[in-house]
Amino acid sequence: MTAARRPGDTAEVVASWVLSCLAVLLAGAAVLVGLAAHADGIRRAESEAAERTRVAAVLLGPGEPALTSDPGASTARRAPAAWTTPDGVEHTGTLLVWSSADAGATVPVWVDRDGRLVPAPATRTSGLVGAVTAVVLLLAPGGGLLVAAWRVVRRATLAVNARAWAAEWERVAPEWTGRTA
Repeated sequence: MTAARRPGDTAEVVASWVLSCLAVLLAGAAVLVGLAAHADGIRRAESEAAERTRVAAVLLGPGEPALTSDPGASTARRAPAAWTTPDGVEHTGTLLVWSSADAGATVPVWVDRDGRLVPAPATRTSGLVGAVTAVVLLLAPGGGLLVAAWRVVRRATLAVNARAWAAEWERVAPEWTGRTA
C-alpha cells in the first residue's frame, strides 16, 4: 500500500528536480564562462606582452607633488624623465614616481611600439583573476535566484500542505477525540 501524498508534495518534488537541473546548467555555464574568460585573459596578456617593452627611464629633475585622491599615493610626485626605446629613439615625458626617487635615478617603465608610456602588460595571473571574477559574477546571482525560487516553492507547498492537513483534521478529529463539532 502506498502512503497518500500531501497535495504539495508532488509540486515540491517537481520543483526540486527543475531547480536541480537549473543548478547543474548554471554550474556548466559558469565553467564555460570561466574557461572563455581565462582564454581571453591569456590572449590579452600575450598580445600586450608582444606590443609593450620595458625600458629604463632616467629622472631629469625633482618634480612636484602629485595631486591625487589616493591616500596611499601621498608620497608620489610627478617628475620629468627621459627614456630610449629599443629602436634607439629618445623620448621625454612626466612620470609618477615615489618621492624618494632623486634626479638621475633609473626607474622601469613600459612603452608601446611608438615609445608612448603605457601600463605594464597584463599577466597570466590577471587572466585567472578575470576568469574567477566572471564565474563569481555568474554564480552569485544565479545561485541566489535558485535559492530564492526554492524558498518560494517551500513556502507555497508548506501553505498548501497546512491547509490540507487542517481540512483532513476537521474530518477525522471527531473520530480521534470523541468530540463532535
